[in-house]
Amino acid sequence: PVGNVDQAADPHGELLGKNVLFVNQGAEELVESFQLSCGAAEVQEAMLCCRKHLLKIQREGGEGGANPSPRIRPHLDDKLLASWNGLALSALAKGHQVLGLKLGHTKYLQAAESLANFFLGPKMFDSESGTLQRSYREGP
Repeated sequence: PVGNVDQAADPHGELLGKNVLFVNQGAEELVESFQLSCGAAEVQEAMLCCRKHLLKIQREGGEGGANPSPRIRPHLDDKLLASWNGLALSALAKGHQVLGLKLGHTKYLQAAESLANFFLGPKMFDSESGTLQRSYREGP
């Protein structure tokens, strides 16, 4: 079977050859398109009931309660990059200049100082060589 999932939208190939249900019309449009004898409220209620049933099947692992197929989790990129955080530091400092000085708020300055202190700490900065690490990642 061909399926209705575009390969570009399925990088892991887990939906290859499968059809994914999606709603591309509202209840009123469905009543008109299919010339249904019921009203839009009934169609909306039926769609909600179907959604609940499908979510229950997904949670329980299929009609017979078989093991659900595990969803492939996307890669979690949780490293800290000096370049992006440098931009954030600059924005926080400018935010303090524009808003903090006028309104007397120090939250932007405090956030900028906290970020700068992290940059100058042992996790990002090598004091012996005087170099800043490009990235940092902690944890599993």
